[in-house]
Amino acid sequence: MIIESARRECGRNRDRDIIVATSKLVMKAKGYLVRLSDVRPSLVARLLSRLTGKNPVEVELVLRASRDLVAVVDVWPLASVLERLSEDPVKARELVESISSLFFVVTRQGLIAMDGGVDYSNVPPGYAIANIVGFDEEARVLRDELVKRTGRRVAVVITDTETNTSEKIGTVDAAVGSAGIEPVASGFARNDMYGRPKFGGVDIVVDEIASAAALLMGQTNEGIPAVIIRGLRYKESNKGVSDYALGFRGLGLRGLLRNALARIIYRLLWRSNA
Repeated sequence: MIIESARRECGRNRDRDIIVATSKLVMKAKGYLVRLSDVRPSLVARLLSRLTGKNPVEVELVLRASRDLVAVVDVWPLASVLERLSEDPVKARELVESISSLFFVVTRQGLIAMDGGVDYSNVPPGYAIANIVGFDEEARVLRDELVKRTGRRVAVVITDTETNTSEKIGTVDAAVGSAGIEPVASGFARNDMYGRPKFGGVDIVVDEIASAAALLMGQTNEGIPAVIIRGLRYKESNKGVSDYALGFRGLGLRGLLRNALARIIYRLLWRSNA
């Protein structure tokens, strides 16, 4: 489908094209959908369901897609904001009321994700998807097949939508798998324009690519699950997204105490002077 669409829309694939595909496209095409009626919630899922009000089947899927739980966040405080961001405030409130809480977890690949990537949108009723596969491997398989069929050296980035972490309401697309492209820039400690070593220069290139592609893909009924990015210079690599996943481990007692003390000092001494 990608090759045929590229032929129709932009005159075939070219060397150094970046094929950006949603994780949902990959999972639907390869039959990775989960039939909800086949899911039997575990004891842990049932306990967490009682504690959070979340559907036990959904909790079970989240647990299967994760290796650690970072936080559980109530949705209702966001109701008024989400209503303002919706074209249909009544429908927005009904949707918020149907979702009691969100689980932020560490996926099997070591990435932080909301509800483990469990998603019901744009899949048949009675089914769901979750980030239970290795997307770097899926990206490699897809890239190898594209190279084989087209004879072009391309890169592949597989994306998913996640909640923004910069204190702004909304979501952004991020890379969950990649192949044929260096995921992260290697400019750390490179001199800036004034000759100072830069504490930075490690842009997550594949995330920036994912966000750019999302401007065309959209999130609802646009029906654009793949985008070709052409003309971007990038470094080829055999590494994938998971090679750069740190994995959230949480703070130890020392870290918790240090953070608590720093917040107390800031609020009592600095804020009072502002």
